[in-house]
Amino acid sequence: MEQKGEWGWLVKHRRKFGYLIIVVGLLVSYYWGFTCGKPLTGLGIIGIGTFLSTLTGTFLLTKAWDLSEGEFRKALTIAIVSIFFYSLAIGDQIPLTTVVTNSSSSTTTQTNILSGLFTNLWAIVLAVVTFYFTARAVETIKK
Repeated sequence: MEQKGEWGWLVKHRRKFGYLIIVVGLLVSYYWGFTCGKPLTGLGIIGIGTFLSTLTGTFLLTKAWDLSEGEFRKALTIAIVSIFFYSLAIGDQIPLTTVVTNSSSSTTTQTNILSGLFTNLWAIVLAVVTFYFTARAVETIKK
């Protein structure tokens, strides 16, 4: 069924356009995140860019014109996993200042984000991926 009018071209080529948005959006956000010069800014750019491009692209790939087929869940999972791998790639460049206080003095030490990353962010990534596949299984059982 071909629609006429202003948005007819988008309906006709929405799958190609959706794939294009995902690929170009991911490439641009990764490039911009790695070349911005500030690791924490790059982390935000990659997270937001990955989320928005995946959400927009998967929205165009669905048959319905609403966000009811798990697009948000897909975009969130891909963004969290991208943030995790970006943090692993540049984790030694993100300095954190740790203050250790004893009863007599306090000591400030410079560490990097990798020490906390393996315990905290890994658990978040594991939880998000687990909820993603669990929700898909429940959604399939309901149908």
